[in-house]
Amino acid sequence: MELGNLAELEVLVLNNNLLTGTIPASIFNLSSISTGLDFSNNSLTGSFPDDMCEGLPRLKGLYVSYNQFKGPIPNNLWHCKELSRVSLSFNQFTGRIPRDLGNSTKLKLLYLSFNNLIGEIPQEIGSLRNLEILRIDQNNLVGFIPDTIFNMSTLKTLSLLNNTLSGNLPSSKKLIGLPNLEGLILGLNNFSGSIPSFFFNASKLYYLELAYNSFSGLIPKALGQLRNLERLGLQSNYLTSSTSELMSLFSALVNCKSLKVIVLAENPVDGVLPSSIGNLSVSVEEIYMYKCNIHGRIPKEIGNLINLTKLSLGYNNLSGSLPITLGRLKKLQGLDLQNNKFEGPIPHEFCHFSRLYKFYLNRNKLSGSIPSCLGDLNSLRILSL
Repeated sequence: MELGNLAELEVLVLNNNLLTGTIPASIFNLSSISTGLDFSNNSLTGSFPDDMCEGLPRLKGLYVSYNQFKGPIPNNLWHCKELSRVSLSFNQFTGRIPRDLGNSTKLKLLYLSFNNLIGEIPQEIGSLRNLEILRIDQNNLVGFIPDTIFNMSTLKTLSLLNNTLSGNLPSSKKLIGLPNLEGLILGLNNFSGSIPSFFFNASKLYYLELAYNSFSGLIPKALGQLRNLERLGLQSNYLTSSTSELMSLFSALVNCKSLKVIVLAENPVDGVLPSSIGNLSVSVEEIYMYKCNIHGRIPKEIGNLINLTKLSLGYNNLSGSLPITLGRLKKLQGLDLQNNKFEGPIPHEFCHFSRLYKFYLNRNKLSGSIPSCLGDLNSLRILSL
């Protein structure tokens, strides 16, 4: 590639092409580049020169996601003093996250997801006082999350999904508690202990995903303090809640007026569904509480959640008759009530589910005839009786 006429170039964007091979070394000597280099979504290979910052002293953005780069992340990359955005996701980078990244104090966005990175998260990340987004999903990281990360007041998104991180999350009262945090995604790790109380000071949090860990203790009713919460993901932990605690939890979640998704499935909740579930915001679209050890009846008030599209209460000990108020949920697309102890007939009101796609009623104690009007549900693809 001839670069002799590019002495004034400030940004080079070659994303979303079919480029292969390595990046020519001469590109890393274009000292005029400031806004950024964007090679994302190609099929480029190779690695980066260790001295790339010497040739690109003004570089602010490096975007190389969705390629096939290998080798370690260059230590000297973090010596680019103006660097504010780095996206290295969806490659084959190996080795540890360089501790030198703590030198990039102007860094705002750091994407390292879907690589083969190993080792622990370096404490030095906590020195990035301007960092807003940190994503290191789908790697092979181990150890604890450094306490320093939970003192980053600028952080808006923290996503460490699907690693092998472990230990209790810090509960120190000295922590700032991430006041600007909007998304916290820690699912598919080995975290344990209780859900830290400082989470509930993150007043801007709308996406909370802690599924597939080993969190224990009561499901905190303080979740209701997160007024902007849209998704609550607590699936597959060891969280509990008695009947009275479950009542308090749903009463508290009434304060979350934007709540759309509640996932409590596969926790030993062990309680009765309270009638206060019907007081949740009509914004709620999905509720997953299968394999939760809940018992008693489904409260008739659940029919108030008129925008519900998915309701999954399978594999519990629910009993009694099926409430006809479920028929009000005309937007339902998935209804799973299998493996319970429901008795009596299938209500004709269930024929109002004009959008229903999946319907599971198998392994109960239902009796009577199958309503013929179920045959009018044109969207139905799976019916299990």
